Amino acid sequence: VALSTNGETGNATVVNATLLDFATTGVGGNLIATATLGNITDSGVITVGGTSSFTTAANDQAITLDSANAMTGAVTFTTATGGGNTGNVIIDNGTTALNIGASTISGSLTATSGNVAGITDSGNVTVTGTGSFTTDANAGVLNLDTLVVGGALTLNTNGAGNATIVNATAIVLAANTNIGGAASITATTGNITDSGTFGGGGASGFTAEVAGGAGPPGKIPGRGCIPRHKVVARATMGISTKPIMPTTAANLTPRDSSVAK
Repeated sequence: VALSTNGETGNATVVNATLLDFATTGVGGNLIATATLGNITDSGVITVGGTSSFTTAANDQAITLDSANAMTGAVTFTTATGGGNTGNVIIDNGTTALNIGASTISGSLTATSGNVAGITDSGNVTVTGTGSFTTDANAGVLNLDTLVVGGALTLNTNGAGNATIVNATAIVLAANTNIGGAASITATTGNITDSGTFGGGGASGFTAEVAGGAGPPGKIPGRGCIPRHKVVARATMGISTKPIMPTTAANLTPRDSSVAK
């Protein structure tokens, strides 16, 4: 399917009863795309001047838009699941900044941008699986403060690109995470752990919060935990826990005090 509209009010809405494959498309306004029974893919570059919305209505159907696209406004995704949680989303926005709007993804999310403004979010981005966010050019940044990602997070920035991450649940930092600049990582209602080495080129700050509950065995009630594996930071590293309820314990001891510089 190839779509073409002229001007910023030239909106486009397409609903296909099966899968939906975009050929080279240019929409001056907003784009709304729905595949009723299949996946959404692209075989050409999708250029959108306004907002973009992509929905796969059937369970466990993926959205794969990896043709170095150029979507200017907020991009939202909706996938469903029958229990398999394979409604995965892949989005490559080329050298255009990527703004992820309010989305519900029943699977994993992989997002890439090569713009200096990188990847941001403007609504709750709910992902049942893993989340991978990468800036691959121009020292692009990650500024994602309304994430609700249930699986591990992989974070990578180009050059000296900074990263600010706020996740509404616990955070597991995946292996091969490397922030070229400063990193600020917050789990608002859970712990922060890792599954491999964390690389940071600037100051790294970690904040874990647990609302009114007990942490893992041996931890202070109402406080979160900090990664147990090696953290590699070439500048200062700050570790913070914020109790949501008062506690009488005096100290918090991380599970592993090894920090390599």
